[in-house]
Amino acid sequence: MPVLLAALDTAGFNSLVISQLLRIGACNVLAEASIPIDRLYRFAEGGLNPKGLRSARAGYAVAEVRCNSDALAGALACEPGLQTYYVHEPLKRPDEVPTSDGPFQVVEGQLLYVREAALLATEDLASFVSKNTLSWHFLMFCTTGPARSYERLADLLSDSSCLVSGVYDGESYLIWTIRRD
Repeated sequence: MPVLLAALDTAGFNSLVISQLLRIGACNVLAEASIPIDRLYRFAEGGLNPKGLRSARAGYAVAEVRCNSDALAGALACEPGLQTYYVHEPLKRPDEVPTSDGPFQVVEGQLLYVREAALLATEDLASFVSKNTLSWHFLMFCTTGPARSYERLADLLSDSSCLVSGVYDGESYLIWTIRRD
């Protein structure tokens, strides 16, 4: 879970509080079944998708990396009761967010885009995820309640029944879900 802790740390969370919460959940990673088990745990390394295409751009050969945003959207659609998605934006300040980026809120200085599940088709969720996936950072909080304004990051974290972090240099995602005992 170090990759999830690192993403949460980037968003300004206290790692002691996080590690206590994460103990009551389970993690899954989105990856092809053919990936060797030892490779699955090297979350910081890209190149997991063997089907990456090559193209020429501005005179350079560039490997096009496709993230698994479609697979993540499908997985989240199957999670019971998820109503609201909050995605951390680490690069922009609130005054830099174009209206085309949609609704957002600032919690303890951290910018979060907010989307309601009922208003998103699976394809729209995949597009939203893909647009906000950076090679070095993706963090999504999924709650079972309607969208609300948060004053503290700790409250958002405690309301979350699912957390998603980018892995493999933005090629895929690690999904933490709270245990429902």
